[in-house]
Formats: sequence, structure tokens, C-alpha cells
Amino acid sequence: MKKRSKFEIVHGILQAVGTGENFSHIVYKTFLNYTVAKKLVSELLSKGLIMKKDNTYYLTEKGQMLLEILKQYKQKKEELDQLLQNLEILKKKEELKQLLQNIVELYGS
Repeated sequence: MKKRSKFEIVHGILQAVGTGENFSHIVYKTFLNYTVAKKLVSELLSKGLIMKKDNTYYLTEKGQMLLEILKQYKQKKEELDQLLQNLEILKKKEELKQLLQNIVELYGS
């Protein structure tokens, strides 16, 4: 499993909180251990991105705005990763073409 960036983890927490969720469900939905989740949830609380009421966490308006931006970021990153993968494939094809041309030149047709 690939290591997630902090942005990806925060996105997951904000998404898990949604319209209201308790801490244990946030931990479960984000696949985080208790200690890491506690630290990040505390950080999100202190930054005003989520709020807690009666053991339930909710997104604030600021948190909802960040969630939307992180969704866009994730989508653009996935698009870029796909483009880079396509570029790498094209590069490999060009290398193979050059090797084949070298073989033909050295060995004959």
C-alpha cells in the first residue's frame, strides 16, 4: 500500500466527518491508528475546519471549503499522474524504436 500524503489523510478525515461522525468511525473510515487520528483531528479542530458537539464531529464552513479544494487537488493530481505515466510509456516506446533501429543497422535487414 502506498504511503499517503498529509493532504490525502486530511481529505479522508474531512470526507469521513461529512455531516457528522463520532471519533471511532472516523478512525475506521480513514484506516488510521488511534494516535495519528487523534493528533490530526485535534489539529483540524484547532484550525476551525471541524467542530465537536456531543462526541460528534462536524465540518465547519471552512472545512467544507477545504474539502472541495482537496477534492479538486486530488482529481488534478490523478490526471497529472496519468499524463506522466503516458509520457513514460511514450518514452519507452521511443527507446525501443531506437534500439530496433540500431539492431537493423548493425545486423542488417
